[in-house]
Amino acid sequence: MRTVGIVGAGIIFADHVRAFSELGDRARVVAVADVDAHRREQAAARHGIAHACADHRELIALDEVDIVTVCTPPCLHEEVVLDALAAGKTVLCEKPLAHTLEACDRIIEAARDLPGQLSVIHQYRFLPEVLRTIWLRDTGRLGRLVSGRANRLSRFHDPGKTRRAYWGAFDVAGGGVVMTQFLHELDLLCHVLGTPVEVSATIDTLDAPIESEDTCAATIRFAGGAVASVYATMCAQHNERSVDVFGTRGSAHSPWALHSLDEAWVAQAQADAQAAVEARSGEGRHTGYMRAVLDALDAGAPLPVGPEDARTVVELCAAIYESGLSGRPVSLPLDVTSATYAGVTAADYADRRLAEEAAA
Repeated sequence: MRTVGIVGAGIIFADHVRAFSELGDRARVVAVADVDAHRREQAAARHGIAHACADHRELIALDEVDIVTVCTPPCLHEEVVLDALAAGKTVLCEKPLAHTLEACDRIIEAARDLPGQLSVIHQYRFLPEVLRTIWLRDTGRLGRLVSGRANRLSRFHDPGKTRRAYWGAFDVAGGGVVMTQFLHELDLLCHVLGTPVEVSATIDTLDAPIESEDTCAATIRFAGGAVASVYATMCAQHNERSVDVFGTRGSAHSPWALHSLDEAWVAQAQADAQAAVEARSGEGRHTGYMRAVLDALDAGAPLPVGPEDARTVVELCAAIYESGLSGRPVSLPLDVTSATYAGVTAADYADRRLAEEAAA
């Protein structure tokens, strides 16, 4: 059995506990760390966790902890991840890997010389409909991929949602709807369509009381030639997320659906994909990812979603911000000369708006 320590007892903590509990005797959470004493003690008591640690260093020092999951605000990922890797732990870091592309590159570079191993938690890649789409792509059933679409609709003032105090803070989360919400769907497009090479974006704050963008519309071109149209907002009146991938033979969609003008193709592809990828009903959204991690550890195989892989979507977000701030298309890959390589500041964003007003 693998033993797990979770750093951060905030909103996402319970999802991690649930995922490991749903995997039976393959893993057990034995420690939690949080700088808030009441929160860590309450979390430990509620879930029967043996160790409630005052900080991540105390948790990492526990010999009985094999796996460290990182659930802190993104700006703190770098320190926690590198300390855990230095201690030889298997580290699972919540998305994004870091709040800036620059910080991602520091983590990746440092991790090469550290004894631990690192994976980034992009749990939606392990949803049945996404695994089926990858299978359909890899077996050629979709044909040549030509386009994609993704949407993320949310409401900042949603009474059913808890918004962290740092939500939308550039120096903590890396940005607003793009980095905090839409990162999931953008990652799925990269996962299915490949490497992005150009982006044209518009970003703005239309309603939410945050210093960063609450709305984004963008067009993304990928190395294989596919083009995707993407839209995200925190100003909607309902919550909805979707990813669509269009090939020359058929299209695959999340939520799960297949479409084609050839009805026989739909019936056969649907049956084949569902036979290839089982859908486990009732599981938490992180369980599939955690299962893939444990499978890799048991097999001695590389962990899913390595840091270089996870860097791709952070680079895409940085390109979206650069395009949105400059009003011009941006080519990828980015380098250290990019205006957003080290992140965006509230002043950068405010200056853009002042420049727009002056030009008007």
